[in-house]
Amino acid sequence: RCGESRTPGAASGSGKRVDRKVSTAPRPDSTGAFYPSVLRPFLQRINAYLVRWIRRKYKRLSGFKKSKQCFQDITRRYPGMFAHWRLCRTYWM
Repeated sequence: RCGESRTPGAASGSGKRVDRKVSTAPRPDSTGAFYPSVLRPFLQRINAYLVRWIRRKYKRLSGFKKSKQCFQDITRRYPGMFAHWRLCRTYWM
């Protein structure tokens, strides 16, 4: 019945392309495909979200200065906690 309906994948059964090798798939570039100067605002935005999370999670750090200081202390103590800290460890303000 599938042979008559001419649906994609009717010949192979799974619907996947059989002629393509799995090893030729694009691989992520570990160095980054963009200039660090272009990535930095995006990475600082991620840091801003982390500071916002700290402010919501801990009531004693709800003030901006305290949460910013806590974030800076964390980045100094655990520099490898997030992968994007290799390029941008500072907060945006």
